[in-house]
Amino acid sequence: MKGRLLIGIGAVLVGVVVILVGLSAAGLVAFLSPAQAMPLRAASLVSADPSVANGSTIVVVGTGTVKAKPDVAYINVGVQAHGATAQDSQNEASRLMAAVLAKLKALGIADKDIQTSGINVYPVTDQSPDKITGYTATNTITVTVNEIDRAGEILDGAIGAGANTAGGISFGIKDPAPLQRQALGEAVKDARPKGDAIAQAMGVQITGIKSVTEDAAAGPIPYPKLALPAAQGMGSTPVAPGELTITAQVTVVYTY
Repeated sequence: MKGRLLIGIGAVLVGVVVILVGLSAAGLVAFLSPAQAMPLRAASLVSADPSVANGSTIVVVGTGTVKAKPDVAYINVGVQAHGATAQDSQNEASRLMAAVLAKLKALGIADKDIQTSGINVYPVTDQSPDKITGYTATNTITVTVNEIDRAGEILDGAIGAGANTAGGISFGIKDPAPLQRQALGEAVKDARPKGDAIAQAMGVQITGIKSVTEDAAAGPIPYPKLALPAAQGMGSTPVAPGELTITAQVTVVYTY
């Protein structure tokens, strides 16, 4: 009786071993819960390409520049007046500015191209800050000159009409967007040779582009302002617009 029982148990154990050996990988997955089976299935999706698996990348910065002649000028002029009271100084500054504005309009400058940039009245003190000896008023404007070759003429007209404060003239481009796009294209072109040089030094080859990001773009670099002469009665002011530079930068991530 005991012997037959042992033989029966042994036969059962042998059957279990045979079943386990005969199970396939797919059958084993079927016995597992979805949460247990998912890691096994996901493992089969991992690429065998070590460059992709390890995320091997080369990051470079490309810079592009485009030069162009300005097509607009901005003239900053103003008047300054002194008076015994704040009202006196303000009235005199207003009188001087009215003459400047009249001259600008006589030269063909439209109202939309004249913008007030600052009006200030402040006390003038002696050695003691509590002792006010008078007041100074200032009134400044920015004039947009679309006919850039007339910038010197407009500047002279404003000074001759009474503009007497420090100001200047700067240049710009009315629509810089096309030039900025061109600079971006040059920046992307500039990045590739840098990436190739790094890849060659590493003994690898670039296989693609993971991402391209535009960095903070620099608009047209303004031409330095020309200081206004302090005295009147001078000859025509020569103005040289020169060229403006538009710069763009991109960060390119290459894969290898």
